Amino acid sequence: MPLNEWNQDVPEAVARKARELGCRGGVRYVYRDGDYPKKAKKDKWPATSINCGSKAARFGGPNCDLWKVPLDEEWVAFERPQPPPTIDYDPASDQWVTDAAPLVEGCINSLVQQFFAHPYLHRVEHSIHAHLIDLMRSHPHFQGLFAIGETGEKTQLIHKEWPETSVREGKSGRGNFDIAILSPCLLERCMRIPYFAEGWLPAPIVIEMALNYSLEHYEQDRSKLMNSKVYRGYLVHLLRGCPEDSRETERIQQVDPEGRVKTAFARTRSRLRRIKLLNEVEIRQG
Repeated sequence: MPLNEWNQDVPEAVARKARELGCRGGVRYVYRDGDYPKKAKKDKWPATSINCGSKAARFGGPNCDLWKVPLDEEWVAFERPQPPPTIDYDPASDQWVTDAAPLVEGCINSLVQQFFAHPYLHRVEHSIHAHLIDLMRSHPHFQGLFAIGETGEKTQLIHKEWPETSVREGKSGRGNFDIAILSPCLLERCMRIPYFAEGWLPAPIVIEMALNYSLEHYEQDRSKLMNSKVYRGYLVHLLRGCPEDSRETERIQQVDPEGRVKTAFARTRSRLRRIKLLNEVEIRQG
């Protein structure tokens, strides 16, 4: 019998199936399902052999199981991870998103006003993220579990660390959004679990938040939203005890000509107290 890369005998029936699927290297990258080390060095995880182009690529961890293709009841090969085909989804035509946007904006404004009144209610930024998610989940609109296409799996609508839709120039891969909100209609169009698990669904509502970061960080967050062409993007820039930046007013009050991205802002520092809610044009004194 032919051998795979780990010198395991591969049954001839499995080898035939591998050839039918065009597995690169024949049975070299064919494996017994689950018979690979779970805590191994990187070069000991399986490699792709289906739709992998001119070179088989090695997985770096257990996410390989998302991409396995059964060859029989015991043996598997792995296809190369790749984004889904274009999803037939337009957030501008999704009534759920239209109804969700003002609810999200109300929650963000409440959060910013609360920060303005009590800037040390939360010690760290991640705690503020969690609080905002709690505020949004208090609305029935964001509650419940929703089907991921016809996969038989379900998920919630609000997610942390959802990958960017597009890679930014100069970056080697996609970064993550702080908070993303998916719609039931978008989830219905997800054909496979890997597309969800790898974060390839284009979130229609995204929130980027920063606590005590520079204007440069704010601009980076803004570029994430603009580059991914997020339908409804929100920037929340919070400062407490930080020196004022002379560029602050101009940058924060900058308007997205397409109306996709809005900014909420609050600064608390002794006598210097300034705030801007999402639908306000100018920063005002508190």
